[in-house]
Amino acid sequence: MKKVTAWCLAAAGGFLLGVLAVVVGLYFFPFAHLDRTERMLPQFPESALDLWLVLEGRVDGSGTVRAITTGGGPFAPTPAGIPLLEEPAIRDGLALTTTVHDGHGEVIGIATELESGHPDSRLLRGRLMTHTTWSAFLPGRGGIVLYQVEDNWTLATRIIGPVLLLGRDFRGPWRHVNTVGPRTDGRGYVVAGTGEFAGRAGTFIESAEMREFRPDGRMDFMMDLRVRLDPHQPGR
Repeated sequence: MKKVTAWCLAAAGGFLLGVLAVVVGLYFFPFAHLDRTERMLPQFPESALDLWLVLEGRVDGSGTVRAITTGGGPFAPTPAGIPLLEEPAIRDGLALTTTVHDGHGEVIGIATELESGHPDSRLLRGRLMTHTTWSAFLPGRGGIVLYQVEDNWTLATRIIGPVLLLGRDFRGPWRHVNTVGPRTDGRGYVVAGTGEFAGRAGTFIESAEMREFRPDGRMDFMMDLRVRLDPHQPGR
């Protein structure tokens, strides 16, 4: 009996050590897609952008973001009391509404972001992916719809996970390109447009800067959408 008990304890200990080794290995493993920030940002310098949409959130609820809600994820719903996305078909999603400025502080329009879980998310591949659609409406210019696949593995493992586990605030800044596709070059693309964006093709990336994240889900952050339009399709 003692031998059986000792064997069971040894097996349980080995299993736990194995799980710990996998977790540690996944945390430090250099997945190739995780270096995309250094590769992608230089491809979208401010001087080469056809459209630059910037939004910001603040711990105190100020900033450009007007509303954000999820199915119960780590981000605090804004404003307080906004309903969660509790229905089964949408509870793995995120919805955000914001005003946007041009990077120089001048408000130029409003935008919405809708996210839903991506079936290709894989823990062992370092992938926490979403389908993401942005719709921006710029008075006097038109509207534009953008689609991307984004990956939040680094955000989850480097910031959100440790903050929730340890109960300590994160203070950055930490800069990251969220976009990983769906194009093979790692960019998102223009779906449709109106006004000056009608008939235009193009690509974009979404980057984010986390400045502060708290265990209650409140955060101080900046996000921007960097759009480059195809010069050979001037629109209609």
